[in-house]
Amino acid sequence: MLKVIMDIKSITFLRVSDNISYQFNLVEKRNGYTFWKREDLDLWCCYKSKVGWCIEDKYGNEFGWPRSNNNSELPPKGTWFSRKEDKSFEYELSY
Repeated sequence: MLKVIMDIKSITFLRVSDNISYQFNLVEKRNGYTFWKREDLDLWCCYKSKVGWCIEDKYGNEFGWPRSNNNSELPPKGTWFSRKEDKSFEYELSY
């Protein structure tokens, strides 16, 4: 599994409603989990012990989660949802 993680340098979230994609690049590995930073904003895909995998802003506010969360070293592929204020979107994560 570790070799697979080392080979993956970026992950992509595709917004289903308009096919816009957002790339997150591997930044570091902490406590056995990878941390990914969106290339155009200060947003992070990370693992938090209380909520599992999520998307958070630089202040630690969570607003995106996978449909099926797990505690694997990589964020789960597949459907993710975001919610921020009155907006909600569906994304597909791939790597």
